[in-house]
Amino acid sequence: MLCLNIDTSGKNIDDLDTTKYEYELLYDYTVHGNIVRSRVYWYERNSKHFLDLENIISGKNAVCRLFDSKGSITVNLQTIMKELRDYFQNLNRDQDSHFREVFSDFLDNNYIPFFSKQSKTECEEKLSCAECCKALLKFPNGKTSGNDGLTAELYKGFWNLLGQQLTDSLNFSLGHGELSNLQKQAFFD
Repeated sequence: MLCLNIDTSGKNIDDLDTTKYEYELLYDYTVHGNIVRSRVYWYERNSKHFLDLENIISGKNAVCRLFDSKGSITVNLQTIMKELRDYFQNLNRDQDSHFREVFSDFLDNNYIPFFSKQSKTECEEKLSCAECCKALLKFPNGKTSGNDGLTAELYKGFWNLLGQQLTDSLNFSLGHGELSNLQKQAFFD
């Protein structure tokens, strides 16, 4: 029979409690990492579940096979990594040369246009009801640019009743340098 001599003094119990606490912190850190990598919005304290989800997701994100530059399929990890690196390096090079080509006239030109004082003053003035109406008339019918579901036809039809309030609202935002939260929201088709 094996007999263990366990020291149950206060210091050993405190050390055991400290070690347990440190272990729980590491465990919680690991579980949190699993939760983040599993990309779920809810969770229970079940690290095996999140570890399984993480493994499934990482398996879907891994590149196991790839057509190399010669057109043949490769499964060699080093070759896959080299092909991916070469592809993205060349991709950036092509974009850089395209950027230079498109903007060379502007970038090489020493003349940069500026607003005249009159144009600058006109741009910084308050909006007029006529300017807002003119902009509204350019909106396509049957579309809504906000989450309220109100179409451009409604605003056009009731402009004589709503126009001044809408213009005042936009001018208020212009004066404060920021649109309201509802005015910032938009949906695009």
